Amino acid sequence: MHYISDVEYELEGIERVEKGEIECFETGTDIFDILIYKDRVEFESTLDDEEWQDWSCSLEEYKRVLLGKKTFLMLPQEVESYLEIKINDL
Repeated sequence: MHYISDVEYELEGIERVEKGEIECFETGTDIFDILIYKDRVEFESTLDDEEWQDWSCSLEEYKRVLLGKKTFLMLPQEVESYLEIKINDL
């Protein structure tokens, strides 16, 4: 995601899932298909590479990452700019 509009698109899909309008919002990247459900987000690798395995996280964790990415994209484009996000105990 390189643009705030990319993040907003994902957040709008999540909102539709949370409201029950759709059961699953499907999106993705070059290396993962991303399936967003009310209780979890599943990442399915699109590569034939054992290094990239399927995994999942909670919807809350994924939303926290997206909001962090949106905040990051809003930062001034200066070398001194940085953003630190706490996701659980990671």
